[in-house]
Amino acid sequence: MSINKRQIIENVHSVGVTLLKHGERDAAIDSAIKLEGMVDAYEGLDNTLYNAAFEARSELLQRILHNEKQGRAGQQPDRVTTRIAAQALEALFFGLCQCLDQLKEVRTDLPDDYVARCKASFTDGLLNEFERLGYHSAAFDRLITLRDAWDSGRLESPHVTETTQ
Repeated sequence: MSINKRQIIENVHSVGVTLLKHGERDAAIDSAIKLEGMVDAYEGLDNTLYNAAFEARSELLQRILHNEKQGRAGQQPDRVTTRIAAQALEALFFGLCQCLDQLKEVRTDLPDDYVARCKASFTDGLLNEFERLGYHSAAFDRLITLRDAWDSGRLESPHVTETTQ
């Protein structure tokens, strides 16, 4: 079975472009790094493959830079936003710790329910903070969609039946 090295170069390039289209800038850069390795590997050995890898890497890097300029790439927060996010996270962690510390004082027959409510409150706060900062990723956006569907009653809860034998 022969491996078509030209096809491998094209596949790595294609994967990088696809990742970039989905906002995965860092993963697209990883593809460009792999192409750089191919450029180094074929240098002086095979001019055709060297040129193909060089062109693919250059084209992918141009796309990454273009996305940076257009603001569509995985947006890197500035230092002020990062500091605000860190402060907000610290406040959320502090609030969670306070809730969990109160577990000793809470009179309940269902401590697991209390802990679950504390964790749910923390998670809601975390999601709200990321939304406020304008954070986006495919997984985060899917999570927000599921949360909103649940909150609006459009997502049914799973029906679990317990059987005792």
